[in-house]
Amino acid sequence: MKKARAWVHFGANVGAPQQPNMINASDDTLEQWTVAVMENEGIQVNRRAERGSIPFGEAALVHRGGGRYVALVCDSDVFHNVADRWPKAVDVASLARYARAFAVAVAQVAATAS
Repeated sequence: MKKARAWVHFGANVGAPQQPNMINASDDTLEQWTVAVMENEGIQVNRRAERGSIPFGEAALVHRGGGRYVALVCDSDVFHNVADRWPKAVDVASLARYARAFAVAVAQVAATAS
């Protein structure tokens, strides 16, 4: 985990309609990068997790392994519930903004890595 430049974890509820989002980053530099990436695509950052807190989902494994990461999560009233289905539980336009933002940003980071 420590060999990776950084991990980007997209939580299960990214793109949930009308829900606040939160980012949990392992360090200030990665948090600032994430905020810029999101804001460039018009995605507001609603909350930032306290530094050092254990992120939700699979990113917790990266945290415990000492890797660099950012975890993106949104709230949801129907998480892991039978009502967690498209179209009511997914805002496709919002999800597309996340996908565009991070596809471009991660590609730029990868291009500078070599």
